[in-house]
Amino acid sequence: MEKVTESGIQELHISVRNLVEFILRGGDIDNRSSRMVQEAMLEGGKIHRKIQNSMGSSYTAEVPLKIERIEESYVLVVEGRADGIAFGEFVADEPAKQIEEQRLLEKQKDEMQIGEQLWYIDEIKGVYRNLASMEQPVYVHKAQAM
Repeated sequence: MEKVTESGIQELHISVRNLVEFILRGGDIDNRSSRMVQEAMLEGGKIHRKIQNSMGSSYTAEVPLKIERIEESYVLVVEGRADGIAFGEFVADEPAKQIEEQRLLEKQKDEMQIGEQLWYIDEIKGVYRNLASMEQPVYVHKAQAM
């Protein structure tokens, strides 16, 4: 979407999702039926709400986020929505705990430690795949979260 500010500078708006999908687009032809996509979106919405409703009082669901990059002749506005944001002590499940402990080993002692009070940005993603067969996250999902 394109706007012009009061000072006459062009404002370009793009969502995080559209930006990431554009940057990481591939050559595969998507031949999924629109009905399958709609069903997946409905199921994903149910799962999102279930996860969000199970979170504690320090959790806020569907938080709008926005950043503006001002250049000489335009303003780039990237907008999105975090599935949730929480503040609290880092307590990880086992797979995440192993990853986090490895990350902490690579950091300086004066940086973040397990147990520290942190802000968490929650990006919930779902896939219709056997997770055991996935060697790594879906790249576009990971990029959107980062």
